[in-house]
Amino acid sequence: MILGIAVLCTAPATARAENPADVALARELFTEGSRFAEAGNWAAASQRYARSLALKRAAITLYSLGICHKNTGKLVEALVNLRAFLSEPSVPATEPYEAPARAAIAEIEPRIGRVRIDLVPPGVPGAVIALDGVSVPPAAYGMDRPIDPGDHELVGTAPDHDPTRVSLHVPEGSRQQVTVKLASIRSNVLPASLIAGGGAALAGGVIVGLVGVSEASSAPTRDGEEADAARTKMIVGDVIGGVGLAVVVVGVVMLLTAGDEPPPEVGQHASSFSTGHARRGGARCARTACWSASASGATLRW
Repeated sequence: MILGIAVLCTAPATARAENPADVALARELFTEGSRFAEAGNWAAASQRYARSLALKRAAITLYSLGICHKNTGKLVEALVNLRAFLSEPSVPATEPYEAPARAAIAEIEPRIGRVRIDLVPPGVPGAVIALDGVSVPPAAYGMDRPIDPGDHELVGTAPDHDPTRVSLHVPEGSRQQVTVKLASIRSNVLPASLIAGGGAALAGGVIVGLVGVSEASSAPTRDGEEADAARTKMIVGDVIGGVGLAVVVVGVVMLLTAGDEPPPEVGQHASSFSTGHARRGGARCARTACWSASASGATLRW
């Protein structure tokens, strides 16, 4: 008996009416996924099973997708699929897979990590925290969220705030707490105002100084009142120009260093607990039920 295909075709009907063409395509995708699983190409098998499940929900597809996710390290998704499989009505065709599914769940659960994500300051309008490119719902902030072991990236964004990036490594079975602290973008208004004002003062000082130089050169004597007034203008021009130049320099330095501010402080506190499972290398199929379909029918591998 072609077990996998038979189960797919005889699964209980869902609430919506199923198009026969969709069911036929789901069967083809399921068969392709089985071939990829037989060859150990878990990523390709996962893609086929997921598309098949989108077209027709079937218990055996949930189980198969769960096993694929387990072997590609997507433990959270594997747990969801395997639990969904066990929640389906038990029938003779799928009963042989129930014990392997429970065994896989028992192995997966202690390996899944937990991460608590806190946003600081809380309640920033439009704030979004993305975990590996997928937005984390605000309702999940401050809660222990299941996460696959391995390397992850958190990115916090909000209008008028600099993006905050956090690299996160999650050992198997660990619990971690991450605080994503958003920092307001520094405004360029003040540096620009200083540069403009300082530039105007510098230009004014130069003009006053040049007038003083011109009047000094045309004064009838070097020691007369006209010469003294011209020298005063030259000194005043130098002072105004010097102050203006200093203000321009301060504005330019502020403008150039606005992007050199250290990134917002991100607190990461992680604690690990023993899981009783060592990290395994290579394919993780040992002692886990794997199945595939062939011309002679579905087989169960251990």
